[in-house]
Formats: sequence, C-alpha cells, structure tokens
Amino acid sequence: MKRGKIDWVVAFSFVILGLFLACALFAPYIAPYPYDMQNRDRPLDPPSSLHWLGTDELGRDVLSRLIYGARVSAGVGLGVEAVALFIAFLIGTTAGYFRGRWDTVAMRATDAMFAFPDILLAILIIGISGPGIKGVFVALIVVGWPSMTRLLRGMTLTLREREFVIAAKSIGVSELAILRGHILPHLTRAALAAATVEIAGLILAESALSFIGLGVQPPYPSWGSMISQAREQMRSNPGLLIYPCVSLSLVVMSFTFVGEWLQQKMKR
Repeated sequence: MKRGKIDWVVAFSFVILGLFLACALFAPYIAPYPYDMQNRDRPLDPPSSLHWLGTDELGRDVLSRLIYGARVSAGVGLGVEAVALFIAFLIGTTAGYFRGRWDTVAMRATDAMFAFPDILLAILIIGISGPGIKGVFVALIVVGWPSMTRLLRGMTLTLREREFVIAAKSIGVSELAILRGHILPHLTRAALAAATVEIAGLILAESALSFIGLGVQPPYPSWGSMISQAREQMRSNPGLLIYPCVSLSLVVMSFTFVGEWLQQKMKR
C-alpha cells in the first residue's frame, strides 16, 4: 500500500514536471497573450472566458505571465545546475581521485564556501554585479557547486579503492581512462538524482531573489516577482497571490519527489 502511494505521488510529479517543461519550452505558443500586453480597461478582472485566471493591476493576463514565469524558473534551475554539475565533476572527481595538494586546496575552497549562508552570499554577489537574470545565474552558480563537489569527491574516494579500479591500474590503464571509463559512469546516476533535488532549491532561490527585487526585472514575469506584486491585492484579489504560490510549490515539490525517488531506486 505504501509503495503504491509513493508510485502515485511520483507519477503525479512527473506529470507536473512535464507540464512545467512544456510551458517553459513553448511559452510563446501556449500563452494566450504576450506577457507584457496591458489592457488598462480591464485591470484586476476576475477569471473569465477571455482571461482564464483574470488580469493583474495593469490588465495583464495572469495565465500568460504564469506560463512565461515557468520559462524563467526552468532556465535558471536547469541552466545553473548544469554549470554547477560540470564544475563539481571537474573538481570533485579529480580531487577525490588524485588526492594530494589539489585535494587539500579544493576541499579548503569548498569548506570556505560553506562558511557563508547561501542566500546572503547570493545577495552580495548580485549587489556587486547588479540585479537581473545574469546576476542571478552567477550568484546561484557560485553558491551551487560546493555541495555537489563534496558529494562527488566522497564517492570518488570510495570508488578509487574498488577492485575494478585497482585491477585497471595493475594492467597499465591510464589514469584518464580509469576516470572516464570506470569512475564517471558510476557517479553519473547519483549526480543526476542529487541534481534533481538541487534544482528544486535553485528554483526556490530564484523566486526568493525576484521576490525582493534582485532577480528577473519587470516587465518580464517571474513567479517570485508575481508573488511580491500580488501582496498589495492579497485581500481583494487573492488569486493573484495563490496562482504563482501554487505553481511554485507544485514544481518544487515535484522535483524533490522525483529526485528522492531516483535516489531510492539507486539504493535497491
């Protein structure tokens, strides 16, 4: 019974993520209106056949802005994680495999990054580089690579002592070939499972930065900025706050559930 419940939750999460990625990829074709199209004659319209989720204070279609907001969340979450994963593989695997001074320097740098609270470090970086999507990318990459680096280094330390690696060394296989052929394949599945969970955190971080005005700048929509703007209409038009909050919550939880499911599958 418990297994069926978990499977149902994971299946629902995959559906949510499929819709999320479809909105991100095909936003211009799916959205009924441009994200910045204003209709001053219809501000704060309730849901109708013209505007399924109503309009905001500037008469912009809420559904269209939600769909374009998914593009921001997907771009930041997947893009930042891809770069952070590349850095983590480069540093973590080489540090764990070759050890020595490089391992010491790499781990000290990683530990130094953990000394700073992620969100405060991100705010500091954006404060230096300036608000906007580029600043968000740089900030989240900087705070995103250390945790994955530590994970991959730890796994590499274990793998380098396994029999198949020792056997490959004994027959003269090069270090690079061992890394490419024996270490990396074993790390990839674990890294992807962990990365799926981390994407949820990155999407949440982007929304938080946009909420306080440091992320995506108007008029382009972000779920975080939509939540921030909706606070003034919270009592008279609660839907403006509910729609982006529900969208953000569903996507973050779905990435988390799928990531945990992948991690459980690896342990079986």
